[in-house]
Amino acid sequence: MVNTALYIPPRNYLSFYPCFVALGQLTLMNWALEFHDSRLFRLHQLGRKIIIQFEPAYLHCSDGEPGISPGSGWHQNAELVFRSASIDGSPDSEGSVSEGTLDFQGVKLNLVPAPCRVCGGVAASFTLSNGNSLKIKAESVELRLLGEPVYIDKFHGE
Repeated sequence: MVNTALYIPPRNYLSFYPCFVALGQLTLMNWALEFHDSRLFRLHQLGRKIIIQFEPAYLHCSDGEPGISPGSGWHQNAELVFRSASIDGSPDSEGSVSEGTLDFQGVKLNLVPAPCRVCGGVAASFTLSNGNSLKIKAESVELRLLGEPVYIDKFHGE
């Protein structure tokens, strides 16, 4: 029996002041990494662990559904850590991501809750603007945000 779970750990939202609605109360915001508009900076392979670094990653912030509801766009460094993983494609790829998805139990995500951890079998695929592509299969993946976010723009919603 495979144990599957999606775990989204709590985040210290108070340190991200500009993402709160300033109407006399604080509102917890939802964050998601969008692979498109992120830059794959480096890929490390350490045995069966694969780490993809995004410098920067593009993040949506909203009090609704990130990438759909109105909110804001941010840049922040991030990394995806795949465990018990295998890769198909060039491990020395780098560049802007033109298309990327994370597949968990048949659900394909191009926006990933940030931060999060997915266990129980995942697949990821990335196509870079230079034409290189990567495919990764793993038992788990964790999305980690690094450093502080930098405000980029307002997102009016779809």
